[in-house]
Amino acid sequence: MTQRTEIESAFEEFLDRGARSSRWVDWAALFADDAVYLEHCLGTRHGRDEIEAWITAEMARLPNMTFSTEWYIVDGDRVAFWVWNHLPDPNDEGVGYGFPNLSVLTYAGNGQWAGEEDFHHPKSAGAIVAAWLDAGGTPTTPADRDIAPLRPSHPALPIGVPDHGVLEAVADALVSENWLDLIAWGADYHDHGRRPIQRWADVPRAENYRVLEGSRIVLSVQHEVPAALVAHVNESGRVTYLDHIYNPYEQPT
Repeated sequence: MTQRTEIESAFEEFLDRGARSSRWVDWAALFADDAVYLEHCLGTRHGRDEIEAWITAEMARLPNMTFSTEWYIVDGDRVAFWVWNHLPDPNDEGVGYGFPNLSVLTYAGNGQWAGEEDFHHPKSAGAIVAAWLDAGGTPTTPADRDIAPLRPSHPALPIGVPDHGVLEAVADALVSENWLDLIAWGADYHDHGRRPIQRWADVPRAENYRVLEGSRIVLSVQHEVPAALVAHVNESGRVTYLDHIYNPYEQPT
């Protein structure tokens, strides 16, 4: 079994126990004894026991929350994936109550995970939950595991895949250069803090890690706050889409 096959198999088990069936004690058992779970809106948990205690208490508040994965990529010992958090429509009117986040897992071997890091904006989640409660949602509203997002968060990847060396060079540039110099004409930019790209285009950054595959880049960076970038890159090495994900209220440690 190749490392990628092993990691994808472990990721499937991770999804089966958590996102697909809400077996949170079994899900937490997939983390190594010394795993670190960093959730940029809800804090850091150290070790499997802390992770289990936290996730079971957190999910007990909204037991009818379900999840769907929009995409994932694998690079080395990491899996980066875009996951939606869904709440069931209490009035069965086709209204979507959901918010996404970026998660990155680090593989520890033997089917276990050394850590997870989650990025999202707390106001996005809070606004969705508040709207759902206002519409009549309660913890006893029946769950719906068939929910999918009304529309994807991210546009389609560009046609044509860049050489991996090009992808690496663009990742380097996203850390060290002005973002405006990398953006293709007509590219989309999304900022989870609702600030323009000019606000961040040339701020000093430090890279924590990267996950690259195909035409997609995921970068964990530190600037004024911890942040993640999701970039789509065309064959020419130009960024056609850039998503900037962070908690604007988080202070660096």
